[in-house]
Amino acid sequence: MTDTLERINTAFEQTKSHLEEMMERLATAERLAAQATKRADDIERKMGRAALTGTGGGTTYTREQLDHRDAFEQWLRRPGDYHKRARLMEAEAAVSGPDERRTSTTLTGADGGHLVPAPVMTDIVRRLTNLSPIRLIARAVEVSSTGTKFPLDRQGTGSGWIAENVTRTATAEPTLDLRTPSYGTCYALMAATEELMMDSAINITSWLTESAAVALAATEGAAFVAGNGTNRPTGFLSGPTPVTTADSSRASGTLQYVVGGAAAAISSVDGIVNLYWALKAGHRQNGNWVMNSATAAVVQLLKDTQGRSLWAPALSEAAPATLLGRPVVLAEDMQAIAANNFPIAFGNFNSGYLIADQGGLRITVDDNISTPGLVKFYIRRRVGGNILDSEAIKLLKVSTT
Repeated sequence: MTDTLERINTAFEQTKSHLEEMMERLATAERLAAQATKRADDIERKMGRAALTGTGGGTTYTREQLDHRDAFEQWLRRPGDYHKRARLMEAEAAVSGPDERRTSTTLTGADGGHLVPAPVMTDIVRRLTNLSPIRLIARAVEVSSTGTKFPLDRQGTGSGWIAENVTRTATAEPTLDLRTPSYGTCYALMAATEELMMDSAINITSWLTESAAVALAATEGAAFVAGNGTNRPTGFLSGPTPVTTADSSRASGTLQYVVGGAAAAISSVDGIVNLYWALKAGHRQNGNWVMNSATAAVVQLLKDTQGRSLWAPALSEAAPATLLGRPVVLAEDMQAIAANNFPIAFGNFNSGYLIADQGGLRITVDDNISTPGLVKFYIRRRVGGNILDSEAIKLLKVSTT
């Protein structure tokens, strides 16, 4: 009987020892899993920071903005993770100012999406500017309301000369026009496979930044040239019908054109030279030529009466091609060379065309719902545009009249 009890006690102790060892191993496994998860999050965070290193252009971000970026990067990879989304919403609330809250309240429910963090948005906008030809040369401003009006002094504020301590007489008051951009939501819809999202070697933030910039640049670039003003900017070719009337008597917002000298072609430099000198000196010295590649190929071959080309090839990426000494900007949405078209514009676009960006970029993620196996990113922002100073841009018309 005693031997039996001893054997039972021995078996019990052995079993207890095995259970304790198993519990210890389980606890160790849980600690290792937690460490691995933390390490993965740290790697994602470092990858995100590395991708943004050197791209800030001297911009300094707050701790809240950096935390927002970190939470955003982790959420991008796991948008269905409740904890990742909760952390993103908390970080977003810490940086979202009254203007952003006002922007988001114009949308409802999931339509509002999430605010793209400032460091990521800065990188997207920088790439967007480099890719969008008109944004590169036009005046771009941030607005908090689509009702913002921009004053344009058409005749200049009166001024004069006078001696010291002499009574000042009234000068002529400025003639002001109020210019209002037309707005629309510029958006891009990118898709990534689940495998891409789960691949830790891929920097999802960099992929999103590049894809969004390329897509948005193409969309807004077309609108800045020829947008009809309905749910999009009004392009500088889509304002009132251009006329030949001089600056002093032409209606505000209406561009002037110069004839090219041929009914359906650009066959001489005469129209180009006349267009160059039609612009006022102040605008001319800051002017840019805008045309598409096909038009540039024709213009580059033109010679003056002495057999000299007005075109100077690009010397490097930083030194673009010039026409009569002013830079040539290639915008593929410009009209082709055809009868009564306007294939070439010359002007000081920083004074002549206004781009208005309202609020920040927002993003919504369709996580493997509408299309199994794909994660879709819907990114957008309100963008407006319109002619500001119609004296600062001139057009070449393919016509003899």
